Amino acid sequence: MTMSLPGATAATTIPPRERWLQALGVLVFVSLVGPAVGAVLFPTPLSGPYIWWTLLTHDQGTLGDRLSVLGYVVLGSYVLGMVPAVAAALVMALATLFRGRFGYAVAAGAGVFGALAVWLAFAVSNSTANLQSGSAAMLAVFVPICVVAALVCRWLLSLVRILPRKVRARP
Repeated sequence: MTMSLPGATAATTIPPRERWLQALGVLVFVSLVGPAVGAVLFPTPLSGPYIWWTLLTHDQGTLGDRLSVLGYVVLGSYVLGMVPAVAAALVMALATLFRGRFGYAVAAGAGVFGALAVWLAFAVSNSTANLQSGSAAMLAVFVPICVVAALVCRWLLSLVRILPRKVRARP
């Protein structure tokens, strides 16, 4: 027995066990790689010039001192990026489970969902959340980062062949 959608071709019909394993692979991959991709994107608009200046100047200490800056950025990305990465990974895994694959539009929507999950967690945890200033600024930072990170993760998923390639019908 195979799972398929109405109008699905033989190329999009995947056995249920393989579909579950594929969805689990998407969930794990995006949850682990997403924050690292966000680490590359996050410092760019906010503190990128300072980080790159610290890494490139020779009078800032040893190579270990300069590389420790990158360590802090990556560690901070997993602290700040795990919630949106897991939320986006859940959306992507569900799309994989039910459809077999998903496109870049679903990945972008999953990124927005991940950013909204962070905003919701912040609003619920902060009993006096100021929805007009702090939350809006947080969304302005997290939404672009989460969307671009989700799009990069979607591209990487097809590159490492966790998602199957789209089979185009020949005339």
